[in-house]
Amino acid sequence: MKPSAPVRIAIDAQHLLGDLNTSGSVYLGGMLRVWIAERQPVHFDLFVPSLPAKDAALAEAFAAPNVRLITPRKPAQPNAAYRNQVAWQQFIIPGLIRQSRPDVYFSPFHLTPQLPLGTRMVTTIHDLCFLSEPLFSMSHLVHRAQLISAGVRARVIICVSEFTRATLAEWWPRAGRKAVAIPNGVQARMMTKAEAVEILRPENLPVTPDNFFIWIGNPLQARKNVELLLKAFVAHHAMFPEHRFVMVVPPSARAAVLARPEASSLGPALVLRSGISDRVRDALYRCAAALVFPSTCEGFGFPVLEAMFQGCPPIAAAEGPAGEMAGDVVPLCPDFRTESFAGRMRAVVELSAGERAELAQALGQQAEKFSVERMAAATLAVLLEAARGDARAAG
Repeated sequence: MKPSAPVRIAIDAQHLLGDLNTSGSVYLGGMLRVWIAERQPVHFDLFVPSLPAKDAALAEAFAAPNVRLITPRKPAQPNAAYRNQVAWQQFIIPGLIRQSRPDVYFSPFHLTPQLPLGTRMVTTIHDLCFLSEPLFSMSHLVHRAQLISAGVRARVIICVSEFTRATLAEWWPRAGRKAVAIPNGVQARMMTKAEAVEILRPENLPVTPDNFFIWIGNPLQARKNVELLLKAFVAHHAMFPEHRFVMVVPPSARAAVLARPEASSLGPALVLRSGISDRVRDALYRCAAALVFPSTCEGFGFPVLEAMFQGCPPIAAAEGPAGEMAGDVVPLCPDFRTESFAGRMRAVVELSAGERAELAQALGQQAEKFSVERMAAATLAVLLEAARGDARAAG
């Protein structure tokens, strides 16, 4: 009997050629590395806007024998503007699908092409934060269109947390019936404190272990709730003036942070950094007293999990995906009041050295439940089911 041909999975891989610290690239890049390393009997066609450089971050995956890069006739720039993204997803990708002829097409970030009609499709929904955007704003309209395109066309919708799946089911029950929750994961190991200190030494940061708090993100996004973050910092600083507050932000956002009145109140206690490496990021988590993360809307929240892998307690709202990640290991904030976040900050610094070590170990063990290997295995299983046309995948 002639052996059956390997399943061919086509993937929109545009995010792998951009900033590898964005959620889209972390999500797909992590799974692709696992799939290639495990030598899965699957062929992957990666749709990219242009050919990557030979020294690209994922060059080893791009060059794997079961990976093929497929590009449009003319290089595209899907992230240059909203209209470019629509053109990439709804006009260019259908042509690439016809060229690939996959068993299943995987869109790892929201938007799903409507054509070709005969192609089985799976789409990942990361969050529904656009629901809180100003009505009829560009972000509101574009992201809502992306969700509708997925709900109409995708055979299966993967949600990166149970929180996202439940929100989707409440907003659109039909799409919710197609959805399955596969929690995000990251590939990480806990550093020793000594290792982290050595990594931070060349950075010349005015901090010492367990004597500072950290926040990582884009403060220009309203949902990150930077106003509450800085108010909590100010409240804590009034009681513990020796503590420092490290914010890792894009270079373009530094001026906006420094212009806030809370920043003036904190003075040199507020430390801004940009463009740090993953090693420095993890070393900061390992040495920080806690991650303060008062975001009002996240589909998952990578900083929370990254911090937990380093034994760094997250201080976040209990309502949302942070509760799924933290479980009952560490109490979270019941509301978005300054007093709640400042109170959790005070409770963390008042832990004894022994209590701190026990908590770090428990956080690391809890984080292991959200490994990239588990995410990759569960996602590949859904893709293979969809490729075979299994009834469960039909939604």
